[in-house]
Amino acid sequence: MIPSSAESLGPPPHSVSNASADRLGGLSRLLSRCQQHLAAFGLLGFAFASQLGFQLIYFFILTRMLGPHVFGQYASVLATINLVSPVVGLGFAELSVLRVSQNREHAGIWAANTLAVHFVLGLVFAAAFGSLAWWLAFDGWLAPSLVFGISFLELVLLRACLALGRVHQGRGEMGQTSLIYSGVAALKAAIALGIFICGLRSLSALVVVSVMCFVPVTAWLAHRLCKNATPSARPSLRLLWRNARSGLGFAGGTAGRAAYAEVDKLFLAVWTASQTVGTYVAGHKILTIAVMPVWAVLEATFPRQVQLAGDDPKSCRKFTRNLLWINLAIAFPIAVLIYQTAPLLVWILGQDYANSASVLQWGCLLPVLQAFQFTLGGYLAATGRQETRAVLQVVGLVVLIAGLAATIPQYSWRGVIVVSIACEGLTGLLFAMGAWMTRPKLSASDQTSIRETEA
Repeated sequence: MIPSSAESLGPPPHSVSNASADRLGGLSRLLSRCQQHLAAFGLLGFAFASQLGFQLIYFFILTRMLGPHVFGQYASVLATINLVSPVVGLGFAELSVLRVSQNREHAGIWAANTLAVHFVLGLVFAAAFGSLAWWLAFDGWLAPSLVFGISFLELVLLRACLALGRVHQGRGEMGQTSLIYSGVAALKAAIALGIFICGLRSLSALVVVSVMCFVPVTAWLAHRLCKNATPSARPSLRLLWRNARSGLGFAGGTAGRAAYAEVDKLFLAVWTASQTVGTYVAGHKILTIAVMPVWAVLEATFPRQVQLAGDDPKSCRKFTRNLLWINLAIAFPIAVLIYQTAPLLVWILGQDYANSASVLQWGCLLPVLQAFQFTLGGYLAATGRQETRAVLQVVGLVVLIAGLAATIPQYSWRGVIVVSIACEGLTGLLFAMGAWMTRPKLSASDQTSIRETEA
């Protein structure tokens, strides 16, 4: 059969032009999203880089100002506080990123709820820690009033500032988030440097001045976010109750992460001297800070990950896979750099911290394992499987505690490092299995839960 002239000429010109326009439109949207991600990563990357610098300054000043013995006591108290800090917020700071990413119009009410939870429970836990320090009176603990001051600073003021930064992050205001994160770290470093220069060199002076400075800063940040909020930024008990289960899922996951980071210090404080705790924490703190570039990538991309999880799970998986390769590409050079430069730590901190360099070299693989674990954990959270993530973290935590109890009495901090590396790898594998074996749980009803609540 001979085709007609119209058929032989192919599709009409207007259909070709429409197809080309669609391709160009798709390419334009892709470039726009890439530009947004790069801009967000640049802002949060700057925040985490500056936060890294200020934390190092703060850390170096404290090691010089307090010495290994008092620094070890302070680290033990701070580790205990950090263990419960995720529970203080009931996970609402982390949940606010998810909910505000779904509906930015309700940032004010999520900020009000998050602040209310942090202030009420933060004061309760600070009073409990102060009372516990007075009742037990451990030799490795500080004075009860000082424990209360540190708890109030960490659990109420600093956590409230960072929670406000999370709300800005959910709204896509990465510049505001960046300013809050870097500003908090800069103010802490400036206070410590000022006290050190003045010759006070006292932990009590550091805590008192820090509280006096952060009270007005926290109030100003809260007022600035909530004053123009629509609807009005007032706590909603109904919203808190409706999202309590999701918040507790985030709290459980964050608490598991905090336990991973802090339980080793508590076990060392029980079975070794405070000076050993101080030298171990000095090295481990740098390992913790070294993961910040990975956090910058994950924090910058999490709102987009949440949106993809609700719209197209396959795209979310592909997006996460690309994130994983990026984070591993960042973490491997960091691990090599840590191993090569570890001996310089003795020159910076002094001979009292000679073991800290060995802690760095033994634990240089931790950033790589954490990059793998954090990326998959973020995927589970974005796809509504935070409870699965929390359960798997508990499994890894149980293995960690058993390993620490078995190795610390004989191998001290070396046993801690080996057990930590093994458990970080185990948890990463559990997350991979959880992501592969379970299905995403985000649904249209979950995406609109806050709208239904406000209606």
